[in-house]
Amino acid sequence: MLLLSETWISGKQLFYINISGFDSYHIPENKQIGVNKGRYSRGLSLYFKSELKNRISVVETNKKGLMWIKIDEGLLNLEANVYILFIYVYIPPLSSKVLNDRDFDCYAEIEKV
Repeated sequence: MLLLSETWISGKQLFYINISGFDSYHIPENKQIGVNKGRYSRGLSLYFKSELKNRISVVETNKKGLMWIKIDEGLLNLEANVYILFIYVYIPPLSSKVLNDRDFDCYAEIEKV
């Protein structure tokens, strides 16, 4: 399993790297509010071997940068499923225009679940 953050994948032009033998799941991101030029920011991607499609799944996401991944208990010979939280965390400087555009508290999201 491969997790990528800050992928710069656009929500308008979906461009993903296709890797032979791997399935993928992506959370694209649009440009920051008030930014018309430059690259996209944020974005999350998950890649895993295609043969594990029935054992690895994304069970919850939100477009602000949160992805819950479930690994089936049988894959790891465990008695319960394993859940991984993949979350985009960025703490911008106080002078940044990005500071309040997400209205998203990653710590509150972690505590919620």
